[in-house]
Amino acid sequence: MKLLSFACLIVFIVLYPDTLSAQDRVIIPAQLNKTMMASPGELFASSKLLAKTVQVQILESFEVKSGFTKYMHEKDVKYPLRRAKKGYDLYYANDRLIDGKYWGIGINQKDSLDVISVLVTPEGDMSKQKKYKIENKIERIESLQSCNDCYTQKLIYLGAQNDELKFRYQLLSGVLNKIAKEKEYSFRLQEDTIYECEGLRFSIIDMKDATLEYELLSPFDPI
Repeated sequence: MKLLSFACLIVFIVLYPDTLSAQDRVIIPAQLNKTMMASPGELFASSKLLAKTVQVQILESFEVKSGFTKYMHEKDVKYPLRRAKKGYDLYYANDRLIDGKYWGIGINQKDSLDVISVLVTPEGDMSKQKKYKIENKIERIESLQSCNDCYTQKLIYLGAQNDELKFRYQLLSGVLNKIAKEKEYSFRLQEDTIYECEGLRFSIIDMKDATLEYELLSPFDPI
């Protein structure tokens, strides 16, 4: 099921504990431990900090009950993630206040089969309702977007002169990718050497006609 299939990305996730948030900040680092090629003027390595939005979409309308109160989760409605306080990730929309609380979906952080209907107070406290067999009626959706406080780190291979390799490092910020920092690096080409630039560690496997064959060993240091 799509709900239970979470892609395994190598990411650093910056969480804001004890707050309710629809977005996380996710760093997608440069690809590591893989042989790659770069010619002069080409991108050598890159990493991005992006905003990850997590939602649950209702695939099939279904009704839930709490005492004499009934509530219908309508098909195609999307609930944003609000960080849970008591072991559940809560998905609810804070514009749908009913009887003083918000109706939504809860997914147990330790058991993704434990999917329940929930009531959430305006303060973010959860009132756990009974479990409904609704795993196949919802879908977890993740999307990545640029944001005003996000950034991209790049290392561009400029070329080789004699045995000297030249690179340009750039830190690009915001949705407009403005250059916040730019610096040039040069390294002497030597066998069995590990090079480092802004935390990025790499080795050169071979060079033919100024084209590098290389491997990235560790990502950039997060900003």
